Amino acid sequence: MKVNNKVAIDRMPFRKEVKFRFDHSDTKFVSELLDELNDGIKAADYNLTDKTPFLSFEGSITRLQDDKYQDYLLLEGRLKANFFAVCVGSGVVMLDEIDADVYAAIIDTELEARFGHEEDTTVYINDDEYDLYYFNEKGEFEIKEILSEYLFLNKNPYPKIANFDGPKSV
Repeated sequence: MKVNNKVAIDRMPFRKEVKFRFDHSDTKFVSELLDELNDGIKAADYNLTDKTPFLSFEGSITRLQDDKYQDYLLLEGRLKANFFAVCVGSGVVMLDEIDADVYAAIIDTELEARFGHEEDTTVYINDDEYDLYYFNEKGEFEIKEILSEYLFLNKNPYPKIANFDGPKSV
């Protein structure tokens, strides 16, 4: 089964882990996420042609069912990125990285109010903690939205070139 950005719960097989991989070079929405991460910085503009930004996600989706959450999906995987950023100390363009595990549970929006999840951002399923997301009214969700959130939560807000100790005093 091929997985795309938009996933409908009713098209996923029960209790079967569906594995997939997205890469910026062959998946449009992943390429768009990488462009957002690079924040307009292009290698050619800074003579950085030896550095190559990339973004990939390797993961799986499993459709499960239980008495509490009814029909739901678990999205698990590894998100990796190298992207351009500006060093906060030197102002030099550098390559920064993200390497993050993704654990997301996608449940029906109707359960949000029923279980009082309005303020919750995580949920425990089978003794494991998952970030909480919801299907839309059509029973769909977009992987791009989840990956985007993971990227920007794991992005270093103060990137710094390794071994940069700040400006030298005179």
